[in-house]
Amino acid sequence: MINLYKIIASVGQNARIFFTGQHPYFKYLIILLSSIGGIGFSLFLVVFVVIFFADQLYLLPICFSNKCFINSYENYSSAFNIAKSTLDLIVLTATVGAIFVALLSYLSTLKSSCFTNHISHLTLFQDFFTEEVRKRGRPRKLSATPDLSGTVLPLCPIPNSALKSARSFSSVKLKASP
Repeated sequence: MINLYKIIASVGQNARIFFTGQHPYFKYLIILLSSIGGIGFSLFLVVFVVIFFADQLYLLPICFSNKCFINSYENYSSAFNIAKSTLDLIVLTATVGAIFVALLSYLSTLKSSCFTNHISHLTLFQDFFTEEVRKRGRPRKLSATPDLSGTVLPLCPIPNSALKSARSFSSVKLKASP
């Protein structure tokens, strides 16, 4: 008897570990299904007992003929309808819930995949950039930029803000286009 208790406790603990280790919404789905089943089958049991005592079915003789089984089913038909409706609701909820959990799992995987791709591309660009800087040597600061006509313009065209050695804008002579 004690071994049976240990086995049942072990199975219950393993089931709990299995269900809580899944997707977070899977746990809520299991709780919802258990609640629907508990309420539905409790209602079935209450109706079954009420019918048993209200119709005084306990006074009927015990028989195992086909006619007795049909008669018993007809007497308890409302209780059996409650049990059937409960099972139908559990199946419907489980189907919709499983689709919802699968969708959330897919979206979570997609988000993780996008993040992984972003990190991979960032690392690739960083390696490329580092290699290009290493190939070209140390970056140099440009002092002037040539325009299309070949004239070299100062780095900063605003007077008094350029280096003292740089020519001002007024000293630059533009070439006339032909």
